[in-house]
Amino acid sequence: MGNWAMFDSMLADTGYAVAQAELPQLADRMERLESLGVERFDQDVVHSNPSDISGWIDSLIEQQTRGSPLDSQQDNTSSSPSPPSLFSSCPHDSSRIATTTSALPLHMIHTQTDDEQQDDQEANGLKLIHLLFACGACLGREDDKSAKAEEFLNQIRMLLLSMGDSAGAIGRVAAYFVEGLSRRILFGSLPAAQAEEADPAFLESFYRTCPFLKFGHFTANQAMYEELEEERSVHIIDFEFGLGVQWPPLIQMLAIRPGGPPSLRLTAIAPDHLQFQVHHTGNRLARFAASIGVDLQFQTVNSIASVLVYPGEALAVNSMLHLHRLVDDSLDSVLASVRRLSPKIFTLLEQDASHNSPDFDNRFNECLHYYSAIFDSIYQQFGQVEQAVLESEAHLGREIVNILACEGRARVERHERLEQWTRRMSGMGFKPRHLGSNAYNQAATFLTIFPGGGHTIQETAGCLTLGWQSRTLFAASAWRC
Repeated sequence: MGNWAMFDSMLADTGYAVAQAELPQLADRMERLESLGVERFDQDVVHSNPSDISGWIDSLIEQQTRGSPLDSQQDNTSSSPSPPSLFSSCPHDSSRIATTTSALPLHMIHTQTDDEQQDDQEANGLKLIHLLFACGACLGREDDKSAKAEEFLNQIRMLLLSMGDSAGAIGRVAAYFVEGLSRRILFGSLPAAQAEEADPAFLESFYRTCPFLKFGHFTANQAMYEELEEERSVHIIDFEFGLGVQWPPLIQMLAIRPGGPPSLRLTAIAPDHLQFQVHHTGNRLARFAASIGVDLQFQTVNSIASVLVYPGEALAVNSMLHLHRLVDDSLDSVLASVRRLSPKIFTLLEQDASHNSPDFDNRFNECLHYYSAIFDSIYQQFGQVEQAVLESEAHLGREIVNILACEGRARVERHERLEQWTRRMSGMGFKPRHLGSNAYNQAATFLTIFPGGGHTIQETAGCLTLGWQSRTLFAASAWRC
């Protein structure tokens, strides 16, 4: 069984087979297990059914009660996943992981076959998932089980160390879950000041190595071009200007359109502390536009309320992975402001995930399944760890930490499913604008340049979703007033 197929089965069977009502009983079993002195889960026999976490814990209790011996430990020389610093500083007792094979006759020393190594990897992967859900179950309880959760985190850290590089995508995503859960234990709900913003360098690596943002950009650009192709004066409002990389391709398309390019205004909405950086990038974009014969005027504002729309302008509004960061009251206010501007088209890209539940258990389960799929897509594409891969994963890791460690207004990664966005947009008076077969065909062709072969494109009610294997990950849509 392939790495992703194996892991997807683990998550589907394990995460979604645990009902919320069962979590208190599950945590009680964990507490009993800890009281019996089980210190290292990474050496015990894996329970045969990964969806039966309670049975797995009961089997460990039975083994400990019988006094079953622990297996000898393997030597560990592998380094831990590098991005999460909290993981790399976990306790490490080298005296407990020394091997004893040097004292055995050579004919008794067994070298693992490839099949045996694969079996060990799958077994360790199962243990890792069990322990993550055990820790999440403790933190999802109303009573304080943070001490038990910390003990489970220590088990995860030690298991990751023993797995080393063989942990693959499973281990890399688990390392960020360790960081997020650790912060939740140490600090409770992190204050808003600690809700970290995206690092521009990490965002750039994520853009270069993964298809997700590129997919959103060219899908939105194609929809805007089709909607505005006969307009002589165009104004685009961008909620998430970021690195500005979305706009050169659209400017080039406008430069060579029949009848010549329109006059173009681009307004970037950015917080005050990013105004200088965004303005500098916008000036470079204006120089690029001038070099190919497009008259571009660029400006920045700090809110949608500050945007000026001139008579005769055809207006387009663009939001790439931004609106989910607004809490409900702010989001409704922003959408109402956009609606009053009456844009010809409103293009969106959002994560297709359910990370906005107030219930921590549900949020944890969905988060683990979702980010495991993304990390696996990166792992299958590159295989070996490169700097750009680590930075891409760090960009995603920041989101994981925010989803797990923060509450209230500090929790800004409030991803929702496409169905929820469709209901919200319709409720605010927007009408869907079907992206069409051209966008679908271009997206399918675009994905062929990415190795791995597991990315999928689907059309749903005029929207396009980009996924990995059977899991949808991002949804692009367009709307009219």
